[in-house]
Amino acid sequence: MDEFTYHVQFSSLGSLGAAPQYWLTGQFLNSLAGGAETDGKHLRIIYPCVEDVRNSNEGYQAGGSFPYNNSVAVKQPYLLDFMYKWRSNHLGRSRAMPHIKTYAAFAKNSLKPLWLLVTSANLSKAAWGDYQLKKTQLTIRSYEFGVLFNDPESLDMLPYDLPLTKYDDNDRMWIVDKTYRMPDVFQKTWPMAKSGRCVLSFGDTVLYEADLKALENGRWLSDPVISFAFEYLHEKTLDETKKSKISFVNAAVCQLIKLTKANEVADLLDELTLKEKEHVIFVVNDHDDPSRSGGSHWSLLICRRDLRPHFLVIDSAQGTSSANRKPTDKLIQTLARYFGLPIDTRIERATKQYNGMDCGMFVIEFTRHYIESLKRDQFTVDFTQLNAGDVKKQRKVWGSLIRSLAED
Repeated sequence: MDEFTYHVQFSSLGSLGAAPQYWLTGQFLNSLAGGAETDGKHLRIIYPCVEDVRNSNEGYQAGGSFPYNNSVAVKQPYLLDFMYKWRSNHLGRSRAMPHIKTYAAFAKNSLKPLWLLVTSANLSKAAWGDYQLKKTQLTIRSYEFGVLFNDPESLDMLPYDLPLTKYDDNDRMWIVDKTYRMPDVFQKTWPMAKSGRCVLSFGDTVLYEADLKALENGRWLSDPVISFAFEYLHEKTLDETKKSKISFVNAAVCQLIKLTKANEVADLLDELTLKEKEHVIFVVNDHDDPSRSGGSHWSLLICRRDLRPHFLVIDSAQGTSSANRKPTDKLIQTLARYFGLPIDTRIERATKQYNGMDCGMFVIEFTRHYIESLKRDQFTVDFTQLNAGDVKKQRKVWGSLIRSLAED
C-alpha cells in the first residue's frame, strides 16, 4: 500500500506513545491502509500551528478549542515530522480554525482522495482503539460516528487545500497551556494578558503583577496563582517516586474538562496521562460560562486510586450551601466513567473560611497539607488541623516566595 498517502485532520489529539511506531505509524496507519503495513512517510497530519491560531479570525481565543496539553506534547516531539498547516483558501476559510475531523486516502500524485471519512473521531487511542493483552483485545473507549464517502461528487468536499503546506522550521503545534507573547490579530497575548508587568514565569504558569497583588492584598485568587502553587508543590517538594504517583490538574485544565463535550472529554483526559497516577488533584470552581472568565468559589477534589479508589471533596465552605457542589458532582461522574470507578464520594470535614476571599488560599493549603501527609506515608488526612488565621497568613509566605523566585 506504499503507493497511497493518508491525510488525517482533527481538532484534538491524545497521548500516542513515546515513538511513532508504537501506535501512530503502526496500528493506526495500518488500519487506514486496510490492515496492510505502511511506511510512516506516507502519513500527513493537518493541525493548526501557532501562527495559524494567532492570525485566525478569533486570534488566540480560537486556540481554546484545541486542547492539546504541553505535558503530552513534550513526550511526542516526533509529531513535528508529520505536520502540515491548516490552509483552506479555496473555501475562504484559512483563518477559520477547523473543528471538523477528516481522514482521507490519496493515490500517488493525485489531488483527489480515493475515500474521505468525515467523523467525530479525533486522533487518539480512545477514539480509534488500542491493542492490549498481547494484541488479543482492541480497546475503544469513545463512541464515535462518521460517514465514509467515495463518490466523485462528495470527494470534492475536502475542507483543506492541496497540495498541503508543510510546517516551516520555526513552526510549532498549537499547545493550549503554553504562553504566547507575540500579539494576535487583536493585539492580545495568550493566556489573555493581565494588567501590569509579568512578574514570574514558572513552568507552564505566568504570573502578572495583578495576580501577585490579589494574593498579597487579601483578594480572591486568580487561576495562575493556584496553578503556580500546584506546580511548585509538585516540582519542588516531592521526590521522583512521589512525583510519578501524583498529578495536579490546574484550574484552566480543570475548567476545560468541565466544559468539554462528553464524547470528547476522554481525549482530553488521555493527554494528561492520569491513569498512571494514584492521586489526581483538581481545583474546582462554580463558573460555567466558557465565553468569559468568572467564578465565586474554589474547592478541592482529589481522586484517590491507590488501595480503595474513591473521591475526596474538601471545601472550606462546606455546610454553607457551597456553590461548588453541582460542578464537583459533575466532574466526579466524568472521572468515574473515564477511570471505570464506582462513585464513592467522601465529603471531608475541613476547616471553614470566615470570609469570602480566602477559598483559593484554603485550596492551596489543603493541597499542601495533603502532600505533606503523603510524604510521611500517612494516608488518612485530617483537614480540620489547619487554622483559618494561619491560612490567611500564608498569603504573605507565598507572595514572598514568588518575589524571591522572580529575583533569581
